[in-house]
Amino acid sequence: MSESNTSNVKIVLATAIGGALAAIVNVLIFTFAHSFGLIPDSVIIPGANAPLTIPPVAIASLIPSIIAGIGFAIMKKYFKKAFIIFFALSIVLLLLSFLSPMTIPNAPREMIISLNTMHVVVVAFILLSIRKAIGI
Repeated sequence: MSESNTSNVKIVLATAIGGALAAIVNVLIFTFAHSFGLIPDSVIIPGANAPLTIPPVAIASLIPSIIAGIGFAIMKKYFKKAFIIFFALSIVLLLLSFLSPMTIPNAPREMIISLNTMHVVVVAFILLSIRKAIGI
């Protein structure tokens, strides 16, 4: 099946499932990192005014995955090689996302590495789920 013949519903459903799986993996990473003090409660997340907890980790894994599925579904209407373009864009956005944890005041290096690992997990699940949905 080519990417242009794959239904938009199938793509968004696949990325939602991928996002749910990414959320599970990232909650496990968070739980491990938190229990070993790599993500300390003493670090306050800007905007939340609280330490990082499980619900934001899960939500931050699931919502971007669904948005990515919608974005890819739109892209495939306009580009013949949408997956290649989407893949490249995903890598660029992943690299840019590595900057975000560095903006958390007083975040230790281990926390930054843990959060960036979670970013990699989300992008990997997004790309794999879209790839599976379009049959490549």
